[in-house]
Amino acid sequence: MQRLILLSNHLSANQTEQDQSLLPVVNSSWAEVTINRPSKMNTFTVAMAQRMQSLIKEWHHKKDIKVFILKSADGPAFCAGGDLKQFTAPSDNPFQYYEEIDRTVYNLSIMRPTLISLIDGVVMGTGVGVSYFGKIKIVTENTLFAMPESRLGFITDVGSGWYLSRLRNGIGVYLAMTGAGIKGEDMVKVGLADFFVESKKMGDVEMAIKNFVNKKPNATVEEIKEVVKPFASKIESEYELEEFIAKHFTKPTVNEIFQSLQQAQSEDPKAQKCLAVLEKNCPMSIRINFEMQKRSLKMTFKEFIIFELNVGHKMGIRTDLGEGLKAFLFKKEGRPKWSPKSVFEIDEKEVEDICKIEKHFELDIL
Repeated sequence: MQRLILLSNHLSANQTEQDQSLLPVVNSSWAEVTINRPSKMNTFTVAMAQRMQSLIKEWHHKKDIKVFILKSADGPAFCAGGDLKQFTAPSDNPFQYYEEIDRTVYNLSIMRPTLISLIDGVVMGTGVGVSYFGKIKIVTENTLFAMPESRLGFITDVGSGWYLSRLRNGIGVYLAMTGAGIKGEDMVKVGLADFFVESKKMGDVEMAIKNFVNKKPNATVEEIKEVVKPFASKIESEYELEEFIAKHFTKPTVNEIFQSLQQAQSEDPKAQKCLAVLEKNCPMSIRINFEMQKRSLKMTFKEFIIFELNVGHKMGIRTDLGEGLKAFLFKKEGRPKWSPKSVFEIDEKEVEDICKIEKHFELDIL
């Protein structure tokens, strides 16, 4: 819950601050964007998503811009997700933020400049989406990754179901179903990041990248990685939960995952703790997140984003999201009134209806 509390700080911004929420800089061979809402945990708004789209489009067509560096202003968060006010404020299109940020993420995935993500701090939801397609992702001891949407009655969004499904040994399923956090070193271990660099060295590695690209504008990703390596710590150990996750979260159904944990909980404290977390989360969110990862394996990323937008619209009008947001925003004690109350009560016909693709969304801006 502590990771979710980070999201609640100052949910809105005045116009003056909004104009400074993204700070772009353009050099001869590289461009950068600093996410600049540190007092709001660098959470994203509709206006920020639209501004980012404009920058992506502009720099995609400037042939001399070879590298796009994404970083954040000083503070505890790289980007702690979307501004929750986007989901609670009255609007003609309550899903506008959801659509705009998915369009942003998709175009980050296909733009011409090489994206380099410098992820120093909490990274959740939208923060994961805008940074994941970095060809080089650098994390620090301050980095904490989480996709906590199952706790809120929603789905892991911004395309995360597509790339989480491609992690080995059920790790992505575990992260989506539980909403558990994973630290910087472990992100490297499981394949969510490329390098672990101490925070105090991030300024130096950033400058080294910029200097190298200025000298060699057509540098390849592998050549830039060689520049980063001297600053990076060597990660040798394995992710400590991997064996546990592989044992329980590679089952073919959600019900079998729960049953596996139930059978193990009397002898395994990790299973008991994990089951306690899952039983607090939204059953339908857990089930749909699992289904999305399963189906994503047969989809391109663009196909998945359109699928996700369809699913998200349907999940967004269910009572679960309102229950989850109320419980979080108003610190309501007790378990939200999820519908249904248990994964074992889920109607599979409803799952099929939610996962049906019924609407096309235009994603391309380039």
